[in-house]
Amino acid sequence: MPDTLNTYVFQDTSATIAPVDTLKSLAEQMGFNYSGNTSIDTLPGYSGPFFRGHLLQVKYPIKEIPFPSPIDTSYILILASILMVVLIKNLGNKALLTYFSKVSAGEKRDKYASNHTIDWLHSLNALFAYTTLIYLLTKGAFLNMYPKLSEIRLLFLLLMPGIILYLQFKKSLIDFLGNVFRIKLFSQSLIFEENRFMRMSGLVILPFLMVSIMGSGKVSAISLLISCTIVIIFYLRKIFMWTLASFKNINIVGIYFFLYLCTVEILPLILLAKLLINN
Repeated sequence: MPDTLNTYVFQDTSATIAPVDTLKSLAEQMGFNYSGNTSIDTLPGYSGPFFRGHLLQVKYPIKEIPFPSPIDTSYILILASILMVVLIKNLGNKALLTYFSKVSAGEKRDKYASNHTIDWLHSLNALFAYTTLIYLLTKGAFLNMYPKLSEIRLLFLLLMPGIILYLQFKKSLIDFLGNVFRIKLFSQSLIFEENRFMRMSGLVILPFLMVSIMGSGKVSAISLLISCTIVIIFYLRKIFMWTLASFKNINIVGIYFFLYLCTVEILPLILLAKLLINN
């Protein structure tokens, strides 16, 4: 056993830099004014270059695509009316202008009584055109009075059935009076002039209705006003032809014809005018 014991002294080789000095050096490098008696939790917020916004520029920015607006329901009617006119035109120019020719009601009935296709196409065109016209005139009033009413329901559940019922009521009433007073030829002349009025005016106002629907501002308003003026002119012509026919049938001139004009012809126009004024 050795006499002496070799003693090995282990020297500490850890870093001699104090933690506080390390934090101080790091803080000074980052731009803080750090003091030894300040804790790291109370350091002010740093807003140096590292947090600056990027300098990248968007060369082709993405544009927001607007959601397409729903198609106006009046387009459906005007397209249907144009389709009717095209079908009539395929039958010939005479079929298209049949109600514009200067012939008597009897000759017209005898000539086209067997061709129901022409009459039906003209009737549908007139129905679509007048439904579009009344829709453009009264849409705001109806939707203001009934906010929950949609435009589709207004067109196909109110206006179009209302026009059909009104026209059928007039024709049925005229035919009934003709049978009661035994003036069948006179009543048929009135019905023919009514059909002629609807078909002629329905064809003429069609291009102005198209401009009124597709246009905007004053252009749309002027086109709608022209359409109404055309209808009034053809309506006055119808009343004039009815009056001439009544003078040829002396027994119908008087109170009966006057009452019919007041109740069936003039009263609906007054109600429509009142609706427009309220709108």
